[in-house]
Amino acid sequence: VMESSFFYGYLVTQVPAGFLAAKFPANKMFGFAIGGTAMLNILLPWAFRSHSDTAVVAIQVMQGLIQGFGYPSM
Repeated sequence: VMESSFFYGYLVTQVPAGFLAAKFPANKMFGFAIGGTAMLNILLPWAFRSHSDTAVVAIQVMQGLIQGFGYPSM
């Protein structure tokens, strides 16, 4: 579940991100995707140290939701 949780979020945002990529500048969307995922990645060591599977899954789902904007913006 922990390893696949990223892709649950990634799957949800692919189509909406494609529509948004047609309306907004692609470089801004790509920067948001990379920057947002990087900021959440800073929280992952804390989640692993706290031994909270729920925190790890929540962070990875949020990373997937944000990273789903990356590919359509390319």
